[in-house]
Amino acid sequence: QGNDQLRSEWAKKTDYWFHLDGDKSPHIIARIDGNVLTPEIINLAASALAEYSQFDYEEVNLIYTQVKNLKGVKGSAGKVIFKKEKRIRSLVNKNWLDLFSVD
Repeated sequence: QGNDQLRSEWAKKTDYWFHLDGDKSPHIIARIDGNVLTPEIINLAASALAEYSQFDYEEVNLIYTQVKNLKGVKGSAGKVIFKKEKRIRSLVNKNWLDLFSVD
């Protein structure tokens, strides 16, 4: 339910949604300055998802799209149907929190 609330009440349509592809994981919704998705942001999202999913992977398969391409699944809290998704394999940085800064 928290995922649904974030997606529908907090996220903007141009924000990005991230999830581990093929694994159970939390969702990350990121608001990115200038809406420019860089390899560093993708790696940061992949690393955070791997840690919070409690996977000890060196690499993960990541799926992402903009929030406007998501639709909630009725009767299945937190699940979404997505379109225009992109898939990428990303290295996991175990020290990702050291790279994270909030301005």
